[in-house]
Formats: sequence, C-alpha cells, structure tokens
Amino acid sequence: MKNNLFYIILFVVTFSSCIKKDNEKVKGNALSEKDSLLMTQIDRIKNKEVESLKLILDSTTQIANNIVFLYNGFDCGTCIDIGYEMAKKIDSSLNSQEVYIISTSANVGQDQLRNNYKNYVYIDEKNIIRKELKFIYTPVFLSFDADNRIKNVFFPGFNNRNIMEENSFIRSCIENQKCPK
Repeated sequence: MKNNLFYIILFVVTFSSCIKKDNEKVKGNALSEKDSLLMTQIDRIKNKEVESLKLILDSTTQIANNIVFLYNGFDCGTCIDIGYEMAKKIDSSLNSQEVYIISTSANVGQDQLRNNYKNYVYIDEKNIIRKELKFIYTPVFLSFDADNRIKNVFFPGFNNRNIMEENSFIRSCIENQKCPK
C-alpha cells in the first residue's frame, strides 16, 4: 500500500511539473507574474530619496553614490547569502566599504558568521525603510546616485541564481564608484 501511494505521489509531481513547463513555453517572452511584480516595484521606487536611511545609518555615513543591501531574517536564506557574497565582491573590488547592509528581524550575528562578513550590519527593527518603500520585496540592493536617489535596484536570488545578472549589477556598482563623486 505504501509503495502504491509513493508511486501515485511521484506520478502527480512529475505530471504537474510537465504541465508547468508546457505553460511556460506557451508564455514565450512574456514576463512571469513574479517578474512583473518586481518591475512594478522597481518603477515605483526608482529615483526616490529614502529619508528613513538617515534614521538607521550613523550620521557619518554618506549614502550618496553608495549601495544598501536590505534584507529581512525571514527571506530566503540562499538569497541572503547571495546578497552578502555580492556585497563582499563590490567592497573588495573597491578596497573600501561601499555596501551598507541593513537587516530587519534577523539573527544578524548568525548571518555574519555564516557569510564571514566582518563589517557592521545596521538594524532596522521597526521596518521603517520598507514601510517608506511601500514594503518592497527583500532581499534587495539599492544603488544610490549623487543626490541620494535610488538609481538601480537588484533582487538577489529572485530568478533562481542568475550569475550574469549578479555580475552585471556588481559591474555597474563598481563603475559608478570609480567615477568622480
């Protein structure tokens, strides 16, 4: 009886994944619902100045031409780890801290230890940044221009792991930092 149940479950899972793949083929180049939602969020916050950052970051931290990695402890663990990895790549390429990590509802010490991250992680306990940004999906990278406005947005790990997209975002951050400020 257990073997029959196992085979039935295996068949259902296999069959449903085939249907999903066929539906994805029909969509062609159309954006998935998830991608469409992400694009809507990006469009809504691009060029926005985030006033609440001043309440979280210390007074000596300049956000102009820098990057913020914002995440919540309930986000996908792999996505958080990808974000830490990207932050370290950007900082090490520029030989200085250019990415400021801000966490809400997380065990920051555990995240830092797991990702061998030695810089300070800021805490937004009251979720004021996400509230100001109308509860944007996290984890997210926000790249800022010279006027403290959001210039670029990247969601690490949302499209499975797309190394090309990650590297493109990292390159754009590094190129932005090398330009005169």
